Amino acid sequence: MRRMGLIGLLMRPMGFIGLIGFISLTSCSDDPEIIEQDETQLAISFVGSQAEEESVTRTVSLSSLRTSFKVWAYKNDSPSTYQQVIPGFQVNWINNSANTTTSNTNGWEYVGQGSGIEQTIKYWDFDAEAYRYFAVAPYMNISPTITESPAGATLTIDADATSATKIAETAYYTELWFSNNDPVAYPNRRFGRPVTLTFLQPFAMVRYMFTFTADGVDRTDITARTFAPVTTGATIPLKGTVQITYPLLSGTRETFAVTQTAADHSADLTSLDLDYYESSDANDTYKEHWYTVIPPTSQGAYKLAITIFGKDKEAVVPAQYMQWKPGYQYTYKFKIDDEGGIELDIIQVGINNWTVRDAVEHPVYNW
Repeated sequence: MRRMGLIGLLMRPMGFIGLIGFISLTSCSDDPEIIEQDETQLAISFVGSQAEEESVTRTVSLSSLRTSFKVWAYKNDSPSTYQQVIPGFQVNWINNSANTTTSNTNGWEYVGQGSGIEQTIKYWDFDAEAYRYFAVAPYMNISPTITESPAGATLTIDADATSATKIAETAYYTELWFSNNDPVAYPNRRFGRPVTLTFLQPFAMVRYMFTFTADGVDRTDITARTFAPVTTGATIPLKGTVQITYPLLSGTRETFAVTQTAADHSADLTSLDLDYYESSDANDTYKEHWYTVIPPTSQGAYKLAITIFGKDKEAVVPAQYMQWKPGYQYTYKFKIDDEGGIELDIIQVGINNWTVRDAVEHPVYNW
């Protein structure tokens, strides 16, 4: 690589993930009078609705993808103590049921929905310091493991990106919902409001593209290509076990960790052999290829190797630019000059169309 070009970060909403991407249970109301009710009788509820088209988040209702989820809730009575208040309740989407019960504000109901656990109505405790929520969809027989020092709850799910069917079957999990009970933050605090959960799957999407600096040089001059880890034997996991750990005594809603704890190496990729190719030439064949992967916990540098004008060329992308995260899409652009030299032109990280279930494209937002 002759020089490192611009490293671009594109974080803009569009109209996968989305998850594959992100799916939100979004609040329908920002009514600041919501906690003016009897605070001992304000029910905890979950709200799911299609976000407005002009919304910054451009989310899609979870109910279009999953009709149930399992949720845990913890409240903090002090900075050093927590209490589990919802121990894995099943929450079901019931069409046309909004506002038919105290705990159902927009179709999601948990009272009386579970089996094995008595699911009764839960009320906000306005003497508590904070609440934390997390969930997995669809409802599954998953129990969090509570760990100490620091206290945390861990979800373990199986992830499989070996086919579109397996991707669709992989569970969604949420970022951590957190709010303290600081009256100064009112009315913007989330404490006491319908709980908004943002869902995603444990996958990233990766592609690489070529651009050309001179007329007469194009993709047809490239006769071979690979984009692979520099470290010999390094692989890209497509299947394995993923753990999501949520802190219970510290951290805000953005604070949670996703780690791959085990991999089925029989399904690993060793190279990204197909580039993402776009052509405006009506006589040319249009090709498009994204790789959906389980992001490695850590990985090193990658090397692009091509044959252009009959000569072997290569460029190395440093490890610092190969740190993939769940829910993100990565585009690596390589600029080819008229002599066959290669430069890393730009890395895009952000939003794009992500196809979910039945080839339906949903709007998404990357947090």
